[in-house]
Amino acid sequence: MIPRDADADADPGRDADRDADRDADHGGAPRGRAIPLRRPPRLARVEGPFVPERADLDEVDERWARFRAHNPAAYDGPLLQVLGVHRDGHGGATVHVVETSYRFHAVQSDRPGVAGLERGIDLGVRPLGAKAVVRERGPTGEGAAGPVLFGRRSVRTGGYHHLWEVAPGGVVEPGESPADTVRRELEEETGLVLAASPGGGSVPRAILLVEDPVMRCWELVHALEVPAGSRDRTRPSPEHDDLGWFDPADPPRPLSPITERILELVRTT
Repeated sequence: MIPRDADADADPGRDADRDADRDADHGGAPRGRAIPLRRPPRLARVEGPFVPERADLDEVDERWARFRAHNPAAYDGPLLQVLGVHRDGHGGATVHVVETSYRFHAVQSDRPGVAGLERGIDLGVRPLGAKAVVRERGPTGEGAAGPVLFGRRSVRTGGYHHLWEVAPGGVVEPGESPADTVRRELEEETGLVLAASPGGGSVPRAILLVEDPVMRCWELVHALEVPAGSRDRTRPSPEHDDLGWFDPADPPRPLSPITERILELVRTT
């Protein structure tokens, strides 16, 4: 998979409010900035924790309590906040990150139908997420000629409900690498485990860093191959109410805006 060229150098705080008037169905979603990668990005970690300057902590706590009442499984764990992104040259990038709390991100999202959370509040928190474009190898094991794994987001997720996306994906936790996040989320969201033995699955390879202005985050996208027959071992999780393997040229609909963007930027072989 080779990402197509895209515009990129980025400050995650710039244009932070440009998505405030987006359509409820994301039909007018803004396009995020993107950096194609030929090597893994460098994570430059800043001492934390990070507390948003614009946050009213009482309001955050109240909104978090409402969010937890709606989704009791939500966990206020640590995540990595993106402070800045820039190219390194030679196909790389540096991402400056600091530890913060998940609740600061969760309360930012619109929650239609949830009293008191219909409209989010932008605290300037932009977590680093990791996703994978997972392809099943052909029956002979020669290349990743098979279909791509997609999941339909459930109402238990932070947004894009009932829209399809490339799966898996999740926030990068402090102490783990983005590739480790992909491995963990692959098992949690699909039931697939990357075996260490030959033929058990490839190593996640970073190919694209892209901003998602709707969900207010950055996604580090990886390419990943899994063995032939993997489609028969996948099972949905609370994050997705359905999983399916599709030709990326003819994906399931409707897609989330960030997935549209990823498929546009990534050329599969």
